[in-house]
Amino acid sequence: MLKDTVYQIAGSNIENLGSDLEFKIKQESAGHEPAWNGTKERLGLSIWRIEKFKVHVWPKEHYGSFYNGDSYIVLNAYKDHDTNEIHYDIHFWLGQNTTQDEAGTAAYKTVELDTYLDDLPIQHREVEGFESKLFLSYFPHGLFILDGGIESGFFHVIPQQYAHRLLKVKGIYRHVHCRQVPLKRESLNNGDVFILDQGEVVFQFQGANAGPFERIKATEVVNKIKDGRDGHVKETVVIDNNSPEDADDRFWASIGGNGAISEEDQEDQLEKRKTELKLFRLTPERGDNLAFEPISEGSAIHTGHFSSDDVFLLDKGYIFYVWIGRNAPKEEKRHAMGYAQKYISDNHDNLPLPITILTEDRAAHILRKILAH
Repeated sequence: MLKDTVYQIAGSNIENLGSDLEFKIKQESAGHEPAWNGTKERLGLSIWRIEKFKVHVWPKEHYGSFYNGDSYIVLNAYKDHDTNEIHYDIHFWLGQNTTQDEAGTAAYKTVELDTYLDDLPIQHREVEGFESKLFLSYFPHGLFILDGGIESGFFHVIPQQYAHRLLKVKGIYRHVHCRQVPLKRESLNNGDVFILDQGEVVFQFQGANAGPFERIKATEVVNKIKDGRDGHVKETVVIDNNSPEDADDRFWASIGGNGAISEEDQEDQLEKRKTELKLFRLTPERGDNLAFEPISEGSAIHTGHFSSDDVFLLDKGYIFYVWIGRNAPKEEKRHAMGYAQKYISDNHDNLPLPITILTEDRAAHILRKILAH
């Protein structure tokens, strides 16, 4: 049974978002942000990292590699095969250890870039460990998430000075990603492949239930590490958790000792969060309140439920869509993203799940695809 969820505007950190003054500031600054030059005509991926409140170009040779202490903006531009028009998706990606200042700057600059591109892009919020499949699809060679921030490095290191790192390789086909995890046995699970990089020795631990794409990608990562060390990697070791005889004491000693490991991790559990689609409408209540009013759920939801005069929230359990009608009140447009975040916090264990903003004029075709599935 769907229930109303009511939130207070006054005194919240989203109270002044979307004001006319803020829009003018964004519009003015967008025209003077050097990083956006050329983005209207450039096709393909463009990536920037937030560094001390400023937007810096992320080198193309590092595309697909992100640091969990940073925040990034990713723009994908492509032509529609039927109309030849350019379409844009803007994602702001937040590492788990990024600062509030960097995260806030990334979100602000994403809106600024949207303004610069004449409000044509579709906006997405991405958080480390909960990336959307669309975001992951941009990196066919895998997404690499590593500890550190602006000052950190990864592949080119001096082995004798290299701090041991444990990397987890997960996913299928174009959605494989590799991220650094805590160096302890509890990080392991039987569904994924792990790489223990000790500088001169690199271990590849293959969970009993790991898929073929994960094993292939892990081998590619190991080879990339070796190539980046100019021959300093003296040994690579593959450990198959299906074969106890392949156990290597050096591997287990580095992660706290041999022992039982879990069958799945948080990301596997996230896939199980898929629920029947639920539709809510953002509607005024008494005073300064807005409420998510339940409208429909499951296969009963259809495009006729969406009006041009309102803002709607689609809850799929693991990803969320905010649909904004062209004539929706400024108050509702102003707080749509903020209220979606608050809804997730209150109803989905405070997980930083993906959010996509859909507007009636730009994304009606996407809405139809969502409802078709």
